[in-house]
Amino acid sequence: MKNLKFGIVILIIFFSIIYYLSPSNKESRCFRYNEFLPLKFNGVIIAKYLDSSQHFYPTIVLHQIITNDTLRFYLIHEKSQLYEFLEKGDIISKKANLNILTIKRSGAVLSKKIDFGCKDTLAKRSIRFSSANVSDFVELNCGL
Repeated sequence: MKNLKFGIVILIIFFSIIYYLSPSNKESRCFRYNEFLPLKFNGVIIAKYLDSSQHFYPTIVLHQIITNDTLRFYLIHEKSQLYEFLEKGDIISKKANLNILTIKRSGAVLSKKIDFGCKDTLAKRSIRFSSANVSDFVELNCGL
């Protein structure tokens, strides 16, 4: 019985140390936010999937309009349900160091604040609508 109590105490200490030394969920969210923040893009979503080779991370593949490159990014810990909202064929743009994503779909332009749950992004999520056609959208964002 004494050995059982000793074993339980050792397990509690072991798991406490692991918990204490592990990066917190908040730190991980802030890491993902800081990784995403400097991104700058303007393009069409050509694929959207859960990447089975990367722990089923929500993945967006974007064909950039100006550079003709392909950009892949993961929306890990993203809390504003952006992955669920985006659709293949959407035109999306983001300026560097801003957490606002502009989405063009079916003649409407939406601005959506991206929230990773980091302290810097706890402001209210917002969505604004306006009307524009695709050529207006591309012209407005060619400086990205």
